[in-house]
Amino acid sequence: MLKNDREKHDWFDREHSKFTQKINSLKALNDQLNSRINDQSTAEEELSNANVNLETATSQLMTLRNDFDHLNKQCLQLESHNTRLQTELKQSQTALVDCADQEQAKFEDKVIAL
Repeated sequence: MLKNDREKHDWFDREHSKFTQKINSLKALNDQLNSRINDQSTAEEELSNANVNLETATSQLMTLRNDFDHLNKQCLQLESHNTRLQTELKQSQTALVDCADQEQAKFEDKVIAL
């Protein structure tokens, strides 16, 4: 009976060893899965942060685009105003030259009349 008890004991030891190996293998697999879950959570957080950054950048770009459009409109208005002023200046200069010519002609007529 000792031999049978010994065989049972050895069998239980072998089964216990197999069971322990399976548990250790499952623990290692569980650790790997937990690590992957943590990595996935980290990646999801990073993606969420990237999305927030993208939305912020998009909003800033839209603001800059609106500012650019406004400044471009102002620039076009200033160019138009500048063209108008240049035209008025040329007209004024022409009128002054004409006036000066008329005054000189009057002066010359007076000088000749004397």
